[in-house]
Amino acid sequence: MPETIFKKAVNICGLKQTTYLRRDGLFLDEPLINFSKETQPSNAHRCFNAALNKVDEALTAAGAKHVSYIWEWTE
Repeated sequence: MPETIFKKAVNICGLKQTTYLRRDGLFLDEPLINFSKETQPSNAHRCFNAALNKVDEALTAAGAKHVSYIWEWTE
C-alpha cells in the first residue's frame, strides 16, 4: 500500500496515532500499519478498512483499472 493511500484513509477516519512503517525486503514488502496507540485500536482498524473502500471507489471513479493493497497490521 502506498503511503499516499494510507494518509487518505487515516484522514477519512481522523486517526492521529496510527503509524505506517515501510518495510522493503527480499520477501517482505508490505507496510505495517499500527493501530495500537489509538484509544480504540479495533475500531480504528475497522474504520481504516472502510476508508480504504472509499479510497478505492474514488480511484476507480477517476479511471483506475485495478486497485490492490497488501499490508499487515497490529492492534
